[in-house]
Amino acid sequence: MTVSSDPAVLARELAEARAECDRLRGELGEATESAARWRAVALAGWNERGQSSETSRMQREVDAMRETLSWRITRPLRVARSLMPSRPG
Repeated sequence: MTVSSDPAVLARELAEARAECDRLRGELGEATESAARWRAVALAGWNERGQSSETSRMQREVDAMRETLSWRITRPLRVARSLMPSRPG
């Protein structure tokens, strides 16, 4: 690569290099925005599926517990305990 000492040539090369840098910055910005959008979509989908199945599983577990005989029999004790003032300590 030869370097010119002609100011006009150097100015043109500098302008071309700056234009190329601007173009590449624009492409980088677009790629970054695109990656952020895809990441948000992927995380939202993953989160919805994960929360939905985990929430459903936990709700079934709670429902099953509440249907047990011991849970129904001890209900009056839980109510009475919730009405008592809490003890320090």
